[in-house]
Amino acid sequence: MTQGRPWRARVWVPVIAVLAMVFGVVIPLVPGLAATTRPVEPGERIAAQTASFEPAQGWTLDLDAAVSSRPEVSQDGTVVRLSDGIWFGSTSSLISRMGELLADGGASVGSLPQAPDDDALITLDPEALPDETIPRAQYLITFTTGDNTGQLFVVREDAGVALMRVVGTPASLDANRAEIDAMVASIDVGVVDVDDVPTEPR
Repeated sequence: MTQGRPWRARVWVPVIAVLAMVFGVVIPLVPGLAATTRPVEPGERIAAQTASFEPAQGWTLDLDAAVSSRPEVSQDGTVVRLSDGIWFGSTSSLISRMGELLADGGASVGSLPQAPDDDALITLDPEALPDETIPRAQYLITFTTGDNTGQLFVVREDAGVALMRVVGTPASLDANRAEIDAMVASIDVGVVDVDDVPTEPR
């Protein structure tokens, strides 16, 4: 017979009950107790995978979206989200693809902006390749979704693409126009590594 301390139900049963409560109830609640948003700090810069921007001070940063490489900030009904990717085709085909993605998501898309159709970085015709890298250029696609107005700012620099999607009521967009414009102007496409960035921006 094994020698040792005798089993004492009145001592161990409460201990086991407490441990069961900790592991079964308290620990699963811990993620929900953590903050999922916080105010944007002065001079803060947040990034997607390679692209980044400086959000307006005091706006609310969604921490869950930030860690998923699609940072999102909001203020008074306006939501701003940044994503990025690479694009080897022409800028015209890029704009068309972005319009298709918006429409596939249920948005009503306005007229697409004009963009070059002869600046593809990969083509079957070597003579059609651009002699130099593609300089930074910015395009705006407008759309509506439900009662909200949307703006998709497409910023391309060489193979790198940054997308800033802005959605809100017309009144909230007007009220936050200065901050939105500043955030768009602050976009940095970054240095693109084709091994780390999705082949198509979304």
